[in-house]
Amino acid sequence: MSVKSIIKKISYSEFIARDLRAAIGPWIFSRVVVGLALFVARTVSSGVDGIGDSRAAHEGLFVYDGSLYRGIAEVGYEHLPRELLRFFPLYPLSSRALGWAFFGHIDLALLVIANGGALIAGALLFRLVLRETSNERLATRSVWFLAIFPASLVLVLAYAESILLVAAIGMFLALRSKRWWLAAALGLAAGATRPVGLLLALPALIEATRDFSSVTNIKERIARAASVVAPVVGVGAYLVWVDRVFGGFFTAFDVQSKSNLRGSTTDPFTRVGQAIADTFGADIVQSSGRALRYLIWIALALILIGVVSRRLPSSYTAYGLVAIVLGMTSENSSSFERYTFTTFPLIIGLAYLTETQRVRRLFSIISIMGLFSLSLAVFLGQYVP
Repeated sequence: MSVKSIIKKISYSEFIARDLRAAIGPWIFSRVVVGLALFVARTVSSGVDGIGDSRAAHEGLFVYDGSLYRGIAEVGYEHLPRELLRFFPLYPLSSRALGWAFFGHIDLALLVIANGGALIAGALLFRLVLRETSNERLATRSVWFLAIFPASLVLVLAYAESILLVAAIGMFLALRSKRWWLAAALGLAAGATRPVGLLLALPALIEATRDFSSVTNIKERIARAASVVAPVVGVGAYLVWVDRVFGGFFTAFDVQSKSNLRGSTTDPFTRVGQAIADTFGADIVQSSGRALRYLIWIALALILIGVVSRRLPSSYTAYGLVAIVLGMTSENSSSFERYTFTTFPLIIGLAYLTETQRVRRLFSIISIMGLFSLSLAVFLGQYVP
């Protein structure tokens, strides 16, 4: 047996015995919390008139985008409304391919891939943080917050974020260990999963150029370049297909500009200024509360990325910061936390921020209560993640 194969065997053994073991507890706990919220929502919506949306409770883990991914997986893009082109193909197509293993139940395949991906993402995050810091407690806290943070509800639903997280965290592991072709493959997968996978080109560029001038091997230079362009290729390949089949290279982005989706793109300062004005000057309480929640999420995100900038390499900061800025350019603020806090460097920042027991306990309680409350609001049809 070669040295390389021995190293691989040890690595896989560690992943199963150490990394997955660290992730399984938080993974189970978060699903118990979300399951309890779904039970309460179904009980309330069916037993009390005027409370909640029984349709959302009935959809369960396929609520909102989950049902749309299910439609794509079952019948394809051609037989669905044009606006569903905003959903990139890797997640639904993988579910269709795996459907045979569940006797044609593609909906079950969607849930298995999403929730299995969440478990793997937690294990990979544990490995990544441990590799970067040699701090097992910090790695454990990171995995727990990835599971129980309110925005992590989408890692339980039939959403694509779990797959994106696997690709993103795996890509960072590959970049930091200079496995450029593996990083390229994962970047390609990220780009084919969500349009924000494109953001991974920035940390890849930082890592690939870190000591580029000292690299004389042409094959390694090509591999480094491939890791940078792979997320772009992943996104671009889908856009080219959409253009050829439906017409319009940017159709997948254009349909997002509808007011009931992402809305128009604006500069972050204007968007934050509007949120401040809505918070302190709105006549409608609901509008004011939504704007205030948005400002709180932004403040927390900026605090966490500040922590990351002091503790981790610049590629982590760049990835987290560009995700925050992108989220702030959206006219519709309802999904800011989903788009931003599933960018894993912020979760590591939260783990750093909760080093003391008192702060850790406070944030843990708030996160668990937030996960339950947000899940309940989603299943009652009061909030779209």
